[in-house]
Amino acid sequence: MARTRGPARVAAGVARRLLAGRDVSPPDAGHGPVVLGIATEIDQRGVDHAALRADVTTVLVLADVRTSLADRAAALDAAAASVDAAQVLLATYDVHAGPATAHPVPRVPQGWQGVDERVHATVGGAVAAALPAVVGARLLVVDAALDAEPEAWGRLLDALTPDTAVVQAVVRTRDDLVASAGAGLIRPGWPTWPVLEGFPVEDVGEAGTVVFAADEPVLAVHTSAVGIPPRTIDAQVTLAAWTRAAADVHGGAVRAVPVGRVYRDARETPRRLDTDAETVVRGWDDRADAWTPTTLAARGLAIARVDAGPAGRPVALRVPVPWLVRAVHATDRAVRLRWSLKIAAHAGPRGDDWGDLFFAQDLAAALRRAGQEVVVDARDRHVRPRSEHLDDVSLVLRGLDDTPVVPGAVNVLWVISHPDLVTDPELARFDLRFAAGARWADATAARTGLPVRTLLQATDPARFAPGPSDPELASDVLFVGKTRDTVRPVVADAVAAGLDLTVWGSGWDATPVAPLVRGAFLPNDRLPDAYRSARVVLNDHWPDMADGGFLSNRLFDAAATGAIVVSDDVPGIREVAGPSVVVTAGGPDDLRRVVAAAQPGDEMIRSARAAVFAEHHSFDRRAAVLIEEVLRVRS
Repeated sequence: MARTRGPARVAAGVARRLLAGRDVSPPDAGHGPVVLGIATEIDQRGVDHAALRADVTTVLVLADVRTSLADRAAALDAAAASVDAAQVLLATYDVHAGPATAHPVPRVPQGWQGVDERVHATVGGAVAAALPAVVGARLLVVDAALDAEPEAWGRLLDALTPDTAVVQAVVRTRDDLVASAGAGLIRPGWPTWPVLEGFPVEDVGEAGTVVFAADEPVLAVHTSAVGIPPRTIDAQVTLAAWTRAAADVHGGAVRAVPVGRVYRDARETPRRLDTDAETVVRGWDDRADAWTPTTLAARGLAIARVDAGPAGRPVALRVPVPWLVRAVHATDRAVRLRWSLKIAAHAGPRGDDWGDLFFAQDLAAALRRAGQEVVVDARDRHVRPRSEHLDDVSLVLRGLDDTPVVPGAVNVLWVISHPDLVTDPELARFDLRFAAGARWADATAARTGLPVRTLLQATDPARFAPGPSDPELASDVLFVGKTRDTVRPVVADAVAAGLDLTVWGSGWDATPVAPLVRGAFLPNDRLPDAYRSARVVLNDHWPDMADGGFLSNRLFDAAATGAIVVSDDVPGIREVAGPSVVVTAGGPDDLRRVVAAAQPGDEMIRSARAAVFAEHHSFDRRAAVLIEEVLRVRS
């Protein structure tokens, strides 16, 4: 019996036989927005192929009437300015309104083109209204509600190659988990699901992944392949059907690629498919190119089950969510484990300047060099209900937070700061315990009867190593750090001693140190140059860390460049740092004397000091200890 054609096939057919569009005068070539005439009616004829120009990229901004364009226009303009010869269109929708809306059409920002004087009830209707006005050979569709780095648009377009029909950006939640890495089709005739939803972004991979279709309105497509999208209230079904049809016409793949931080703030309620969406989904009954276990296996994953609703076919019920498990043999997992590093830094830009993040990134790189798989979980996502079951090891880099353990994993605690916050019940929850302070580790083990092993902080000698001085960062006495909302004695003493001090860090504006601050933030990749270019680097510790023998990470990084470090006294510091550190007893006079006597030495002397840290205090050495102990527990 012959099958009826589904909407995906119908859309593909429409794209092949687009009717001639109305006359649209070609825009002038060049950089910046190109403004065309305003369309005042819904046009069902799709793209006018005769008007397409290879040197123009059309940016279609979709705006929910509840999104304040006044607040978002500046960011969108900045992103559009990064696209050469951009034609910027605006179409509005209101998915909560049904066939009509009480909201007025937003005012079109200057330099943009409004394609319609109506607010559409569906995303598909808004896209359809815009298609006749499109003149760019490449079409970039973005939703005004999505928060993206301006550079993301250019990266998205760069990924749209002749062999790739559609590219979608990987969209994140604010805790930097994947909201969608494209649309996966679990099996023919089923609804799509957001690929790797709830997984760390690292799981997508730097190169992205091939998917069935796109399901988020932040995508690029070859305009010549697009047809008229279906009108359903489920925007994800609309976009999936539209982009899958475009890929069928073009003959290329659909890819989801990480292009930087692209955030969706609103988390939708559980999806339910309307009749139109059900019709679209039934059109996929004969699709053989579902996002299959073969694709999942490339990432070591497999579908164990699908939550499909009460019974039977999941159409018109809640959209199914696959439960993913490891698709590798147990013997393989004994060698290559999946580690989750849980840190105190916040997700997103708020945590970009936290030392905990840099520490975790360096440790993650060392673990990967040792053949391990690693994701880093910021404090906002210490619990990942949809993906944490895949973690073999949960390693808490203990800072400010008491972090839950992960059932089924080897749970490891490494106390690297704020030991006064760690309680005995917290310690008891973990399978392995390490501390970066030898005195605290020994005292805690003796008091609790729980094994606590000393594991000092570390450095990356590939970055922090001796080398030439940078004239732009040259200084006599250097301190890198925030105020921490308190008086930092070593900085106060340096000012009182009249030292030639240079400070990098935030929070100093209202202090006497303000005239000495060269910048609020020194990028981590410039930090080695700053240490190499200073005669003396100042270092200090929190009181509780000093009491417990916790040596700061700054000491390891600076000493690894061959710099002389002047620090407050901490138990064990002389034994670990040797001639790389000069300890001051405190006070301006003593600091002045110590700094005056400090001599970094020539290149050979600096290299000899640095070699000790490269050999004994690298993240690779720390990673080897962690792996050995975890494998011992698992055996």
